[in-house]
Amino acid sequence: ADPVEPDPSAAEPSFRGKEKLPNLTLAAADVAAGLDPVAEGETGGDGYVGFHRTFGETRLGGSHLIALRAETRLYESAAAAAAAAKNLARQAGRLTHAREAAKAFADETDVRATNVEARALAGTKGGPSGVVVTFDLDGAKFRIVSIFIRSGRMIETVSGVCRATAFDPDDLVPVAERARKRLVA
Repeated sequence: ADPVEPDPSAAEPSFRGKEKLPNLTLAAADVAAGLDPVAEGETGGDGYVGFHRTFGETRLGGSHLIALRAETRLYESAAAAAAAAKNLARQAGRLTHAREAAKAFADETDVRATNVEARALAGTKGGPSGVVVTFDLDGAKFRIVSIFIRSGRMIETVSGVCRATAFDPDDLVPVAERARKRLVA
């Protein structure tokens, strides 16, 4: 008898529903009239598949953002998404997110980010968790605010970046709420 080879797809994680990610991710209509994304596409990493949409310069409340980015990650299970959300709620997880976010922004500008700091976003009790990242680029202080929204097997991150003095983290909250409504719809 011929040996039976194991089915390689049996060991692969199931990301059933990933085709819905573009519709579940923050869209232009959720941000501002006439705003189009400057980039969008699939993402992926250890244990998730995702979709991101990035918008260029925009105003939110009194903040003038350089960029606004939303990424929705789909995990294999609700437990995996819960573990990822729990990690983001810890200081070590926030710092890892901060370093990744600052590095991504610095890579776009070809300048190395220094003095990267992260703290929990204040004022979101009972609501979404978040992180405020500050860092220096070539002598200027910048701020990235990220808000994390979890629904079942998904976590959406809505992040804005701007010079630190021109970005009030509270200005991102209404946009994150619109992202949450889209994610849970």
